[in-house]
Amino acid sequence: NILKIFKIPVILHSHGGKFQKFYEDLPSILKKYANYSLNKADYIIVLTNSWKEYYSRFIKETNKIEVIGNFVKLPTTEFNKNYTSEEVKILFLGRLGKVKGTYDLIDACEVLIQKKANFLLFLAGDGEIEKCKKIIKEKNLERYIKVLGWISGDEKIKYLKEADILTLPSYYESFGVALIEGMSYRVPIVASTGGQIYEVVRDKVDGILVPPGDYLALAEALNILIKDKSLRKKFGENGYERVKNCFSEEIIIEKYKNIYKKI
Repeated sequence: NILKIFKIPVILHSHGGKFQKFYEDLPSILKKYANYSLNKADYIIVLTNSWKEYYSRFIKETNKIEVIGNFVKLPTTEFNKNYTSEEVKILFLGRLGKVKGTYDLIDACEVLIQKKANFLLFLAGDGEIEKCKKIIKEKNLERYIKVLGWISGDEKIKYLKEADILTLPSYYESFGVALIEGMSYRVPIVASTGGQIYEVVRDKVDGILVPPGDYLALAEALNILIKDKSLRKKFGENGYERVKNCFSEEIIIEKYKNIYKKI
């Protein structure tokens, strides 16, 4: 509001997945103040169409709500993606814990072993690392699940290149950058329908989506891609084209440039 007094344009970026709960928990008087402040912005940038619908409930000029997703840099060098692996490498990128569906994923691995699936799961991320290791040891799954901890830079690129499937069975995601990171390396996706994931990954096109918290459905989806090399290739190629056309650095930055030029 101070910026508006001095006639300085305001662009508000809404990237936090917890805003909806934060807003709905506000007392009515603070909700009114939040509405007033939000309506003062020149533009509100949201990640998905469903977020635009949500903000449209209390933003009077809905034409100033712009949908601009997250972006990733496409791989700078060409590489031949291998879709013929016999031992399928599954990669999880995210904060380890219940919200991201990590424990459902561990339970799904037990089902995959019963189905005699040939796989190796890598859990990459910060969060509840020691708790995950403890559960994996108690369930005698150390042969099938490797906890990497936080990875970045060249190490992350190495795992993305080698991954056969990327999975993110979150209970809630406002977007899910890990998804487009995987897709940019032609990795097929198995994820949940939690939050706005369905607006990023197209079910049965870029991967397979399952209900959050349903470890049996998660195991079934993973098993389908473990067994079907041609489907992994199809989803992987589709996902790459989607990122290139919708979520690449060049496309998203151009959208931001247009907004700044307008004001």
